[in-house]
Amino acid sequence: KGKVLLRISLPFIFIACVTLPQTPFSLRNSQIANEFRGPSTAGGAVLALGNTPEAPPGGRNPDYGPGPMEYPECYHFWMSTEKEISISKRMIDWMKSEPGSFFELQFRKLLLFWDSCEIPNNIALDAQGRKSKIFQLFAFIPSSILLWTGLAWCLLFIVSVLNIRRWKLIFSSKRFLYDLILLTMIIFFWFATALFYNLARFRVPILPILAVAGGIFVSTAIRNYSLNRWIFLFYRALIPA
Repeated sequence: KGKVLLRISLPFIFIACVTLPQTPFSLRNSQIANEFRGPSTAGGAVLALGNTPEAPPGGRNPDYGPGPMEYPECYHFWMSTEKEISISKRMIDWMKSEPGSFFELQFRKLLLFWDSCEIPNNIALDAQGRKSKIFQLFAFIPSSILLWTGLAWCLLFIVSVLNIRRWKLIFSSKRFLYDLILLTMIIFFWFATALFYNLARFRVPILPILAVAGGIFVSTAIRNYSLNRWIFLFYRALIPA
């Protein structure tokens, strides 16, 4: 009974640990605005930066060093009239008037999330990272490796679940629930980041989770290779990733 209560309470403990540090900022913002506000008041500006007809999918064009964000003319217009028309309303109106352009931008943002390029804002790994001896010593695995192996595991897991003949074996496995939670966390973070734009610093929090997924993929690859099932991994996960 005690173990059951512990398992039930763990998600609530986690939510409390995430929420409590943000509560003072939310209360302060709500007090100033005379309405409920979250810990950040820049939601509209961030949405506008990544969702105007002129917005680049990364918030800034890639292959540039650290610097200020790009603020298209449409962004300034949307923000100047935010009190009259909210940014979310602007997005919905644009989606209705030009659905092709709107969904093309969203699709490009979803794809860019998995790209190996780092789009910096005020700091860049290639610039400021070189000045840190600790960073040079320990940051020897590029994020592209984590993205590639993590995506390969996601594809491998999805393909395995789609195999109807193995449903009984998959769903009865104790590990299935843990893998499903891991995949859900990655997908939710992927879509939440792509909803705005893909700066490198926005992608950093998911890298440890992708490292876990990538580690599972590597161990699975080694195990299947020893069983001469390398072709299965190669065609179902490595090539798509």
